[in-house]
Amino acid sequence: MKPARGASTALRTWLACGELDRLLARAEPSWSPAENFYYPLSCEPLSPRNIAGEWRQALARPGAAAMTSLYVHIPFCPAKCRYCVYYSKGGAPRSEVAAYLSRLDAEASFYAPVFAKTRFDAWSIGGGTPTVLDPADLDRLLLRLQASFLPKEAASLEFETSPATITAEKADVFRGHGFNRVSFGVQSFSKPVLSAVDRGYQSPEHVQLCMAVLRDRGFRINMDLLYGLPGGGLAETRASAGQAMKLGPDSIVIYPLSAGTPALPASRGKGTQVPFSCLAQELSEFADRMDYAVESDWFSVRLHNRRLLRPPQAPAAYDDLYPGRLAMMCLGPTSRGHIHDRLAYRHDSYAPGTVFDPAAPVSSGWRLGPGDEMRMHLTRSLSRTGRIDHAEFERLFGESLRKRFGPDLAALERLGVLSVKHGSHVRSRAKTSRHAPELFLLGERIRGKLLERVHLLGAADLVNAGLKLLLAGRREQAFAEFNKAAGLDPRGMAGAVWKAVRSEPDLASLWNSVEVHSAAGRLELGSLKDAVERVRALLSQGIRLYAGGRRSRAKELFLTAARLDPGGPGPRLLAASQGRGSLQALADAAGAPGFLADLSPLLTALAKLRLINREGVRLFNAGEPAAARKLFEAGLKLDPDDRNCLMSLGALACRQGRPAEALALYDRLAKAGLKKDSLADWAGARCLALERLGRVAEARKQVSAVLADPSLPRARRKELSDYLSRLSAGKAA
Repeated sequence: MKPARGASTALRTWLACGELDRLLARAEPSWSPAENFYYPLSCEPLSPRNIAGEWRQALARPGAAAMTSLYVHIPFCPAKCRYCVYYSKGGAPRSEVAAYLSRLDAEASFYAPVFAKTRFDAWSIGGGTPTVLDPADLDRLLLRLQASFLPKEAASLEFETSPATITAEKADVFRGHGFNRVSFGVQSFSKPVLSAVDRGYQSPEHVQLCMAVLRDRGFRINMDLLYGLPGGGLAETRASAGQAMKLGPDSIVIYPLSAGTPALPASRGKGTQVPFSCLAQELSEFADRMDYAVESDWFSVRLHNRRLLRPPQAPAAYDDLYPGRLAMMCLGPTSRGHIHDRLAYRHDSYAPGTVFDPAAPVSSGWRLGPGDEMRMHLTRSLSRTGRIDHAEFERLFGESLRKRFGPDLAALERLGVLSVKHGSHVRSRAKTSRHAPELFLLGERIRGKLLERVHLLGAADLVNAGLKLLLAGRREQAFAEFNKAAGLDPRGMAGAVWKAVRSEPDLASLWNSVEVHSAAGRLELGSLKDAVERVRALLSQGIRLYAGGRRSRAKELFLTAARLDPGGPGPRLLAASQGRGSLQALADAAGAPGFLADLSPLLTALAKLRLINREGVRLFNAGEPAAARKLFEAGLKLDPDDRNCLMSLGALACRQGRPAEALALYDRLAKAGLKKDSLADWAGARCLALERLGRVAEARKQVSAVLADPSLPRARRKELSDYLSRLSAGKAA
């Protein structure tokens, strides 16, 4: 018996969802439909003025959001950890911090009238590390935020901190402004694991002190750990979770490494790894013995302290993945906002010191209709709880779940993926098919965009492999990877990179061409940027040494740069410095547009040479040949192959009756290399020395060779022709 037509279509869709889920698992393991299902859709640039207008219209409509939240991003840290995917700057100067706080003040003031009648259910001050700010700055910031985004009396007010930056004074500032919840990242209690990701400064004592400061002030405390750091396997995570539970925070959340995590050091001696989806099961019995309950979804494992259960009336914490009607205001680079039934948006990675401009397009927005919000609710509920509550859906959206999504739900029931229990659709194959049920419910449009994203991420991986090969000098293999990447993404990032690597022979130009694509997919340009900086440093140091007379060492540096970047300026500088290369020859080789190395030592030396020559010529014309000679000789100490000094000394020697000395100087200049536009002057001067030595035939031959050049200027040609005629007649001297 054949299945019904609708059943066979549903089966094909289900199989396609399974395949897409497997592709996403390989390309972007931590991707979750609960978090960013709309990112593949087309977006539009937004300014603060645009965003304020959207909020005004949304807040004026009946049907308020179930939860209204505020997130403020503080993009500063004591130091940038290697695993961090969030926008933050380590060790920022005080001036930049002050400029950012000034921007936040202006931005909050701009939005204040929009939210004058709104009361917020939850705040979160995150980052970065907000507690890198000093207490006075924190106090001023919180006063401004409270004046612009007034929280409800029983709101959840949360801030993030770190064990290395919290102090009693800073904790008191937050407590004084009504904050009641705090979250801080420990990531691991293993010293080798922390050291591998540039967090070795953190010690268990820091964590204990942090807990004591926060617990003494009555905060509800959450502690974060990371799974998958170098050297961190199941055993390390179990040990870190055990140490965390001994300290007794209200909750502990373990996250996997995010997609887009920067390249981390290779793991050595790493323990057994299990898939993140199995981690909760591995920790469950262990946590139960320590009186912690375990919950999990696709992006976190959450351990709750049973001894510190939240009172029934405690406010719900800030949750940017809240599955209901969400209104989420945000401030700061890379922060995410959401206006229910209307718009999701994300601020760009603008520089913290950027002056606030209400008209500047510094955000990207995704238009969301009621259907998009409904699908988001379905996927978030199913992903996080394993069920979709019919009554909750109808309460939120005012219509029946069956009426809106009946065919999709019925298909998943027939496939055995969902079953109906107690007024909810419940996941029957939870944890076995990852996101396939959610992908089924997202609809064909979003699935198609996600498939495009998989291709983009695959192309990015190929481009990253190609860049590594290119920097290793394996150009042919690199081009093969770039070509394959362009086949996956011909009109996007990979196609642009493939075009750039074929047309830009040097690393600096290649960097300038592809850097604009660094945000696409997970393109890793750090190695290329490092190579560009390395070549620039080699060339700058080589130029400084060459100008200072240490030419052998300079040539070694030019050679190293040429090997690292065969299409760059290294080979030109190496060729200019070979033999008896003058400073001017080196400057000419470095003079191409876009040359980024430091030329100041070379330019300073050339300026000094010009002054020497100018003064020497003045003394010579003033009848002070001895003083002039002394200056020209000083110039040759600065640059033994300087054309002007050699020519001037030759002319001086010839004038004073020393033609042999003059001829030796002119021949020395020829060995150093002559530019075409100075060849006629050199030849005329050399001929005069030859003539005075009685070598007339040789002088005549020299002039004839110069006259054979068709590009010789007319005036200079006439002058040399007349000289040749007089020379032939024996009258030149």
